[in-house]
Amino acid sequence: LLKNYQIDRSDYDLDIDIVNLDDSLTATQKKQRIDEINRKYKTALDIKKEQIREIGTALSMHRHFGFDIFLITQSPKKLAAHILADVGTHLHLRRVFKMKRATIYEFPEAHTTVSKAVRDDAINKTIWKFPKHLYGTYTSTEVDTHKQKIPLKYIIILVLVFIGIPSYVARSLWYDPLFGHKEKPVMVQKSQEIEETKQPQTTIQEMHKPILNNKNDDLQLENQRIAIIVESSTDCYAKNSYGDFIDISVDECKKLSSKNNRMSFSKLKKEQYLQDNMSVNNNDNDNDNVGYTQPVYPSETTL
Repeated sequence: LLKNYQIDRSDYDLDIDIVNLDDSLTATQKKQRIDEINRKYKTALDIKKEQIREIGTALSMHRHFGFDIFLITQSPKKLAAHILADVGTHLHLRRVFKMKRATIYEFPEAHTTVSKAVRDDAINKTIWKFPKHLYGTYTSTEVDTHKQKIPLKYIIILVLVFIGIPSYVARSLWYDPLFGHKEKPVMVQKSQEIEETKQPQTTIQEMHKPILNNKNDDLQLENQRIAIIVESSTDCYAKNSYGDFIDISVDECKKLSSKNNRMSFSKLKKEQYLQDNMSVNNNDNDNDNVGYTQPVYPSETTL
């Protein structure tokens, strides 16, 4: 900084040493001469600083001479206010995670502090990779302490974005009914159709088996089933559908007669009943077909 700028004062220090070695001078005289030497040094320093200020002031005239001046600094705060006012383009380099690249934010004017809000107002943003072919031309530091390191939370976010989300989308599309995998549902559908076709056949077979096996049982139950109840004032008896008497007490017979809804229906098939009736009708027709010859009576004669 200009306020800390110093010039060579070895000549002024030599004059002070000579004054201190002069025994002919009193202490007051020595102090006065030393103060005078320091004032001379201060005047020379002010003149030198003013010359430097004139260089900075002359920067404002660079466009008149056709020059473009580039100033590089680690902090714009170290530049004079009138220099910052003349800046036409401010490029701010921001390096994150100690990577071998930086983001360049371009502004149309100088900013002493570049915060996030200021970076959002940049007119242009570009990524600049450090030129590796120039690394060997200079030595920045004796020891490189800037090792690349990405925070763990950003690594997790990158894994979710580039692996987790694509995997989820691929899985969703795989099982999607419109765009997903079609072979597996077709196989399931075919197997279901086979099971459905087999199931009714098995059921029909199972339905026929008990009917065939229980045919004789139904006949036996039919012989024991009460189909007719005959009740009088003195007696009550029951018969089956074949007209055979069924052994039952008089009290039970009268109860069934009063509540005949407790009587069960026949379990014999209607087809068997029709077949029996057809056989009976055929027998009747056979009886009707017995040969019969109408007798012939003699005709009337006149005497």
